[in-house]
Amino acid sequence: MLVAIVLILISTAIICLIQYARNESTSPKGKPVPKHHGLPLLGMALDINESNGIYKFAELAKRHGEIFCFNVFRQNVVVLNSVSLLRKAFCSEKYGKYFNNKPKSFYGKYFRPGGDSVAFTPDGTGYTYKRMKKSYMKALHTYGSGIKDLETKILSELDNLVTKINSMETKAFIFEEVLKRSLTNVIAVILVGESLPDGHKDEDLFWQYVAIQNFFIAHYVESILSTLPLLRFMPFTKFGKMYREGKQLQKRIAERYFYSIKKTHKRGDEVGIVRFYLEQQKKEMSN
Repeated sequence: MLVAIVLILISTAIICLIQYARNESTSPKGKPVPKHHGLPLLGMALDINESNGIYKFAELAKRHGEIFCFNVFRQNVVVLNSVSLLRKAFCSEKYGKYFNNKPKSFYGKYFRPGGDSVAFTPDGTGYTYKRMKKSYMKALHTYGSGIKDLETKILSELDNLVTKINSMETKAFIFEEVLKRSLTNVIAVILVGESLPDGHKDEDLFWQYVAIQNFFIAHYVESILSTLPLLRFMPFTKFGKMYREGKQLQKRIAERYFYSIKKTHKRGDEVGIVRFYLEQQKKEMSN
């Protein structure tokens, strides 16, 4: 009996020592991140949303400094509020391998299957991410006759924006809409080397898709659909409606900025990222 008690005590002591050593090895080093405490269980879920996020972050930064954290339900969110910290976190070798990874999400899984996106690939330092980023940067630098060609076209679009604003100085206009229209042209120039004419049926295409994307990456939608992804097929719910619209918009974007360009692409034409990729594809197929 005494021997059994001694063995139990020794086993308990060994387990405690192992657990202590494990905690010591995994415990965070350095100063703790200031934490803003929200509601029990909910955290800041009811306080921060898409419309007020930037203002709330600025308000919390004044209180807690350039780095702080808070909870949304059970998820811990860390906010970096300075350029130096952002560069240190995402650009340095020491921290980049931790911060560049992205959490798995409903949007990433069902709108970007396989993580075929620089923004949504889960492994932010892995081979796929590095390959996509390298290819994208190469496409920009070989844009037409070089990156200067791209810079000239973007500066030309900015000049057009200024001219358009100056011409409206005596008229009432919504600046956001004018800016969005100009940004559409910049994106189109980067993708295919040419802007859209005013009144084009696809001039709002990107912004319609941005609205869909913003809906699905919202934390409350992400929480629900990650748990119940089949809701995307429910016909009489907003989840189903937005999912169908998102897929339709993806097809329209692919048709306008890829398939239509592919039909008319000529060998040697690398003006725009899409034409660059088509040229690379042809070279790989011919080898």
